[in-house]
Amino acid sequence: MVSYTRLSPNLFRGLSVTNIVLWIICTGLVTAITIRYTNLGAGYTENSVGNLDYVFAGLWSSLFYGIGGLVGLCASYECKKHQMKVVAVLCGLGFCGAIAAAGISGHIAVYITENKDDTNNTICHPDVFYPPVFTEVQLEQDCKVWAILEYMLMSYSIAAAVINAILLVSVVIAVTGPKKQSNFV
Repeated sequence: MVSYTRLSPNLFRGLSVTNIVLWIICTGLVTAITIRYTNLGAGYTENSVGNLDYVFAGLWSSLFYGIGGLVGLCASYECKKHQMKVVAVLCGLGFCGAIAAAGISGHIAVYITENKDDTNNTICHPDVFYPPVFTEVQLEQDCKVWAILEYMLMSYSIAAAVINAILLVSVVIAVTGPKKQSNFV
């Protein structure tokens, strides 16, 4: 077995577990946003910003860094070259996806925050197209909660991008750096 001298197994394990935790959090946030809030501002005649949640960028990117975290957790106990390559690829994909998810959720959150008082805004005021179902106070509360969830998804996606970048760089340095042969199987 080849020992990667520049890769601390405990650091590798910790980053992999962090990826798994971020996977669970981001998946939960995307699910909550999609189930509850995309119905407010989505539809072919309405504001297209609400439709961005249907891209599920947070779900797909978190899948990449979640699976990367699981493979990394296994690789932290027994470092094999093919496992390290898979972790590097999944961390690269997770990094790109996390940046995309942060951008989309940040765009939606800023749009909601800046335009929530505009009565022509179909995201926070769907009664422009439909008869009023909610009172004005309920609409404002819904918009605040939706914006908070989008900001949380953006924050966790940024954290995931940082973790994946650190893990990617660590794995690439470990794989390309000097190796030490050991007698352990």
